[in-house]
Amino acid sequence: MKRWIAILLTLVLAMSLAACGGASSKPEDKKPSQSADAGTQTGPTKPAEPAKPAEPDEPSGGVYVLKDCTLVDNDQITVTVTGVEEKSGQIKFELYLENKTELSLMYSLDRVLVNGYLNDPYWAKVVAAGKKANDAFSFDKNTLNGVGLLPIDELRFTLRVYDSEDWAADNLLDEEFTVYPTGKTAETVTHPDRVKTDGEQVVVDNDKGTFVILSHDPYGFWGYTVRVFVENKTDSFAMFSWDDVSVNGLMVDPYWAVGIPAHSAAYTDISFSTADFEDNDIDKVEEIEFNLRMYDSEDWSADDYANETFTYKP
Repeated sequence: MKRWIAILLTLVLAMSLAACGGASSKPEDKKPSQSADAGTQTGPTKPAEPAKPAEPDEPSGGVYVLKDCTLVDNDQITVTVTGVEEKSGQIKFELYLENKTELSLMYSLDRVLVNGYLNDPYWAKVVAAGKKANDAFSFDKNTLNGVGLLPIDELRFTLRVYDSEDWAADNLLDEEFTVYPTGKTAETVTHPDRVKTDGEQVVVDNDKGTFVILSHDPYGFWGYTVRVFVENKTDSFAMFSWDDVSVNGLMVDPYWAVGIPAHSAAYTDISFSTADFEDNDIDKVEEIEFNLRMYDSEDWSADDYANETFTYKP
C-alpha cells in the first residue's frame, strides 16, 4: 500500500512541475522551484466532488493544474503564480509578490500571449518597500472562446519589475517566461489556426506576415470599427500600422498601430472616432483607403515587409 501511495505522489509532482515553465530566454535556468509538498497540493487530497456540467462558454478539458509556480526568487523580489481559478466568466491567474528592497516597486506584464495570440490583461501592481501582496490578472472566457483560444495551454509573457518612483532607473527584472496551465509542455502545445470569417479580405499574406480584414461594425464601442487579424511570421518583433487613411475620400485617421512578438498573432480592432465621422458628415462607409505598413521594429534599416496602399469596401 505504501508503495502505491509513493507512486501516486510522484506522478502528481511530475504534473505540477511540467505546468510551471521558466524564462524562455534561458532554458538552462528551468529549475523546479516547487517543493515536494507544493507539488502534492495539485493532487486529489480529498474525495472528488460530483462532476458539474460545463458552462456554455467553456470547452471540455479546461482543467488548470498550475499551482505554486515560482517565476523568480532572489534577494530583491519574489513572484509566484499560486494558482488558476475559473470564476464568473473569468480565468484568473493568482499571484504572490514580495518586495525585499527599500524601493517602491512596480510589477507589470508585457507582450502577453495566450496560445500564441496577443492578449493583454492590462495588469500592474505597486508593492511598497519591504511589503508583500496577493494579486491576480484575468482573461475573459467568452472572448478567448470566441476565437478558439480555450483552454489556455500556454501563457507567455514578459515580466517587468522596476522602481515605481524612478522610471530612469534600470529594471530589476525584464524577462520572458512561459507557463503551461493545463500541464502540457512546449513539445505538446499546438497553437490554433485563426478563425475565418465570411466576407473577410486577405490584404497581405507573405513569408513575413499576414493582415486580414475580418469584419466591420458600424456601432463599435468607440465608433465605426474594423476587426482585423495580424500575424508576424518572423524572428523579430514586428509593427503593423495604417497611414494616410481616408473614408469615402475624406482624410480620417484611426491612429492605429500594433506590435506583434515573433511568431505570434493577434485579433485587434481599428476604431474610428464617431466625432470625426460627424465632423466629416460620414453617415455610411463606402470605402476605406489606407497605406498598410509592416516592418521590423528592431531594425529600422531593414526593408519593410509590406508598404502599400489598399482599399476596403465593406
